[in-house]
Amino acid sequence: MADQLWKLVYPNPRMTSSQAATQPGAAAPPSDQPRSKGLIYSLEIVRFLAACCVFLWHYAQHSRTTWLLAFGKVGEFPVVVFFVLSGFVIALRHHGRQDSLPSYFAARALRILPIYLTALLLSGLLLLDPAYRADIPIWGSAPSALVGNLVMVQGPDFMRLRGLVSPWAGDGPVWSLSIEWWFYTTYGLMFTRASIKTWRLFVAICGILGGFLVFQTGYFVFLIPALFPIWWAGAELAIQYTKKGKLSFAESWFAIGILAAMGLTRPVLIHFGAGHGVDFKLIVQFPVYAAIVVVLAVIGQRWVLKTYSGSIKIIRTLGSSSYAFYLIPAPILTLLRAHGANPAVLLLTAFPLSLGLAILLENGLHRNLTKLFRRKQ
Repeated sequence: MADQLWKLVYPNPRMTSSQAATQPGAAAPPSDQPRSKGLIYSLEIVRFLAACCVFLWHYAQHSRTTWLLAFGKVGEFPVVVFFVLSGFVIALRHHGRQDSLPSYFAARALRILPIYLTALLLSGLLLLDPAYRADIPIWGSAPSALVGNLVMVQGPDFMRLRGLVSPWAGDGPVWSLSIEWWFYTTYGLMFTRASIKTWRLFVAICGILGGFLVFQTGYFVFLIPALFPIWWAGAELAIQYTKKGKLSFAESWFAIGILAAMGLTRPVLIHFGAGHGVDFKLIVQFPVYAAIVVVLAVIGQRWVLKTYSGSIKIIRTLGSSSYAFYLIPAPILTLLRAHGANPAVLLLTAFPLSLGLAILLENGLHRNLTKLFRRKQ
């Protein structure tokens, strides 16, 4: 089990945990203790459940199921879960290591782009169906939307921010990938050079200045620094985990504090930014949701430990497929709805089809590309 956990942090198959521990600045390997198992697997469960919530949110929109539409009012929560977990995974793999920038960005591109481009291709192919094309906004099928999605400048239509393009061909969830991509870029350019104190100062400035500018101008580009502290909250948890082998509220003070500060200052910024037509309510909710994720991560390690029943392979399969499962369902739901599927058929068809395709993409496309990439290293 220790080797499996180590691969999550140091995925190079040619380097053992003992060899990696001798690298300059390398963090100590997580011990094979029950609590370490509990944390890793609790996060796998959390991200799969978050992907399921995204599916239900889009299903609610397409099926017009009343009680699910009420549930959908907190549909942004899963996105925040993915932001926090993304920060956790990236810092867990790279904090304290002397990775080169090319290897870092190659690893990120290998993880993100194959499944992302497959999702864009699937949506683009569905545009050939007149019923599907008639069911999505016309600006979402424009060539400029495709170009914008390829260079990661797509944003959320529901926030009505300026200076962005719509998600390509009706695949709404891809909006968050552009934000995450710039989080990865920021971290990649700084992580080998910056101390934890420098990072915390940088994160605080991003949250304050970015929040002020997005509320003042309504431009999408400023949403990225405004939300960066949420991503960094996950990185803080990973840094604590690599040092202590566990999570605690006492050691998570900065992550919780910066999120609390974001939540408290947003109403003031909203007051000064009123009139730009931006859905500011959602941006206020984001740090609150992220704080909940931090709490779940701290207590979840104990819960999974107590309920561990040997189903780890299933948990890891579902968890690793969550990224693809996040991207795939929206166009499938749109296609089925466009052809008159009732709510029951929509659910019973779209869920297994989306999950099956996600598992296939993860275990077929992504893992095979990863093996090929490692053999060429």
